[in-house]
Amino acid sequence: MTAAWSVPLSEDAVASIEGDVATFLARAGVAGHAEHVGRLVVEEIVRNLVEHTPPYASDETAEVTLRVAADAVTVVVEDTRPPFDPDDAPALDVAAPLEARRAGGMGLHLVRSLADDLRYERHAGRNRLTATVRRK
Repeated sequence: MTAAWSVPLSEDAVASIEGDVATFLARAGVAGHAEHVGRLVVEEIVRNLVEHTPPYASDETAEVTLRVAADAVTVVVEDTRPPFDPDDAPALDVAAPLEARRAGGMGLHLVRSLADDLRYERHAGRNRLTATVRRK
């Protein structure tokens, strides 16, 4: 099963897609770890896009695609924001005291930690982040 959404980069739009993603995964029979991580990837990655989208770019969208197979859930998020490879972002130092940690980075840390595979591509002016979560 596959579902796709074009999501305006706004807080309201992020909130509205979360319910759609949950409904799609439930209808596809996805539960437990794969359901939780699939939802988390969509929420964290699209929220990051919203937070880092300047006000003048409010008409931009992210394309979100979920594919459910017997063995895995794949989440693909595409956008036209400036290039951002998650592998180039510094890792979150979870051992550091809270007051010594840099602001932000927890969502990306969770996505990196929980997805079984995370890939970034830049092609034709578009970012494509693909996260795969095995169904256990």
